[in-house]
Amino acid sequence: MVVASTNPIWLTGFLHLVEGLRGVELVGVSETARDALGALEEMQPDMLVLDLRLVEPLRALHRPRYRVPRVVIVGDRAHSGTRPSFGRECTCGYFNERVAWPEISDGLTHVARCTEERAGAERCQACPVARSHRRPRLPLSDRETEVFERLGWGEGPSAIARSLGLQVKTVDSHREALKHKLGLRSALELRDAAAAWRDGHLLPGVVVDPA
Repeated sequence: MVVASTNPIWLTGFLHLVEGLRGVELVGVSETARDALGALEEMQPDMLVLDLRLVEPLRALHRPRYRVPRVVIVGDRAHSGTRPSFGRECTCGYFNERVAWPEISDGLTHVARCTEERAGAERCQACPVARSHRRPRLPLSDRETEVFERLGWGEGPSAIARSLGLQVKTVDSHREALKHKLGLRSALELRDAAAAWRDGHLLPGVVVDPA
């Protein structure tokens, strides 16, 4: 296992706890995306525990020749976010940095024992660790949620309409409903809220159902 984190306090505690974790051998520790990539290339680990803050920098450096192992993300956000390139198709699971150690250790042990080369296989859908990707449910319909997530990805009404097979005026109606249900006053506030949700943040004043 290689661990890459920008949080020295969390990393110190994690390294202390992981020493007693059966079936998991620590072969590398990195604090930057470049060092993490070097450790992946040199050590060829079966598992990477990656700081959420390093996901985008590491992806920017990644090249097809690099082997990607099973990946577990750890971050300070309430949930794993909605980025199309980040989820159960790319990573095994997501854990908040402040979650109880037994929950993380159980997840790491399960991933360490897995025989799949990386996340995304059909059998991964039944994996208990994959459930950690479940997000709290906003007080929205399924269609409104789809529109909201795509707004967070930076898509405009026309692009959303094409993606979902809707008319632009229907998307506009959903946007108005979203502002009403989420207590937002403008299109700018809606865009910012969608971006925050994309990045794993809860929305101030919005009650959600737990994942």
